[in-house]
Amino acid sequence: AGCVYSTSFPDGDMDKEFASLGHTIGDVEMRVVDDEGVPLFDGEVGHLQLRGSVIHSGYLKNEVANEAAFTEDGWFTTGDRAFVYEGELTLSGRAKDSIIINGVNYYSHEIEAILESLPDGVLRSFTAACPTRLKGSDTEQLVIFFSPTFSLDDDSLTYKIVKMLSDTLIKQLGIKPHAIIPLPPHEIPKTSLGKIRRSIMSKRYERGRYHSQLKELNALMLKKASAYVPAGNAYERTLVKLWAKVLRIEESSIGICANFFETGGTSLNTIALKSEVDEHWEVDSPIIWIFQYPTIKEYAAKLPMLLDEGKLFSANDMYDPLVPLNLTGDKEPFFCVHPGVGDVLIFIELAKRFQDYRPFYGLRARGFNEGETYFSCMDEMVDAYVEGIRKKQPHGPYYVAGYSYGGAVAFCICKKLEAMGETVAFCGVFNLPPHIKQRLGEITYLSGLLNLSMFLDLYDKAGVALLNEQLKDLTKEEQLTYVVENAPAYRLKELDLDAQKLDDWVVLAQSLIDCGKNYDPEPSLSSISVFIAHPLHGTREAWKKQLSVWDDFTDQPNEYIDSPGEHYSMMSPIHVAEFSKILKVEIERRT
Repeated sequence: AGCVYSTSFPDGDMDKEFASLGHTIGDVEMRVVDDEGVPLFDGEVGHLQLRGSVIHSGYLKNEVANEAAFTEDGWFTTGDRAFVYEGELTLSGRAKDSIIINGVNYYSHEIEAILESLPDGVLRSFTAACPTRLKGSDTEQLVIFFSPTFSLDDDSLTYKIVKMLSDTLIKQLGIKPHAIIPLPPHEIPKTSLGKIRRSIMSKRYERGRYHSQLKELNALMLKKASAYVPAGNAYERTLVKLWAKVLRIEESSIGICANFFETGGTSLNTIALKSEVDEHWEVDSPIIWIFQYPTIKEYAAKLPMLLDEGKLFSANDMYDPLVPLNLTGDKEPFFCVHPGVGDVLIFIELAKRFQDYRPFYGLRARGFNEGETYFSCMDEMVDAYVEGIRKKQPHGPYYVAGYSYGGAVAFCICKKLEAMGETVAFCGVFNLPPHIKQRLGEITYLSGLLNLSMFLDLYDKAGVALLNEQLKDLTKEEQLTYVVENAPAYRLKELDLDAQKLDDWVVLAQSLIDCGKNYDPEPSLSSISVFIAHPLHGTREAWKKQLSVWDDFTDQPNEYIDSPGEHYSMMSPIHVAEFSKILKVEIERRT
């Protein structure tokens, strides 16, 4: 950064897949080399190397890192894939020790270690986690190569291991590989030191070398998958096409009984799928349908009613607060209450980590669908949520938690369940003190708008702080217009948001705030588990002291558990894997 500049952006890059970064400054030199360190010609993609007075001279007291990063003649290997054309630098990805999927870094060696730790079926040191960037894609995709410990002619074992690898990555990292390809050991290229040459494997994949193996494997997976049922009517066939487009997988790999989220669907994918459905059938479909009817078979069965009536779930008596995010697992379900924005999309990645452990239900606020009225008070909200929980699970032991604002609601839910004579095995509060009335009273339309914008990744923390100063003297309409017009257009498209939809969401969130303005916590619950994120201001110890006031509202000692990330990021893709492990350990301790 800071040693390359361009004077032609964006006009000179509009028709290119990657924008040029331009020329180097001063005495900085750049070159692109192959895997053996041989300089490449103009336009050839390889490893970027730099040298010059502004390039650092090495890592302090880390000879291993220096040896890996610097050549004998002083060139620094940046870790980027790039090419140089007519003296201008263009980056095309990361050197293939890391994979960036939807903005999140995953390291190849960590993925490989996870897969090689499985009990059997995978030959050690012959597993490669490689990135590929398909033409037209806005993110990298993960391709897994591995050598099995059994014959590739054994179809049953091949199906079992490939499915196990895919399920493991979805469960532990929340990512679905674009492809998993078993190969004999001699087809996994290595250096003389035994290091797998991932970049070569990525190139081979992108050039179609493994197309026939992948086609045969997909056919095998479909044949062996007991749940696979092909599309049988026009609705199902169309949904298969839409799923394939949104998830970027082959249509032939999608059966109508497959679960959208177990197939790799994320929170962004749900919004994209809703948008595709709306555009194709010219309707305004409830996004909650994707959660309630996560298979093509279930969703397609509901479509005729939506198309005939124009809308569904438009009245309060049709409202169901429970959103199923994971239905696998044979233990009691886990119920998790929405934060102050009212939605449960933030729980999708966490719920994936509950696969084969416990069913996971998010509790979503009333008011997202046309015709639904907002809750008028905390008691009404709690009553609705308790009713929904008991319909799904008539008797305890119950496992309930809430994130931020939802922590207060979860506390009230658990109190009510205990008052009914039920057992609450676990009540979790994610980073919220017991007294929230004063804080809620300080939230204005602008702060609510900006909090929601940060929650939706329209702006980061620094951007929100800047906007708060810039917009504080404007009218609500001017504030909303400015936020929307200056938000990233691609992100608004991903979320299917415009000014009216964002304003509606802010108003719904404000209704939840109004429910909490007169709320005072009252004893008593048996005990709770409080999960502590890194504070936005001050020290973790000071924040923990504020949270420890929960001790005044329980009969037994509470648990206070340090958790990764800050308040808004503790369940982000970067931290969710670690947070889920901490959460599940505490749940089991309480069981």
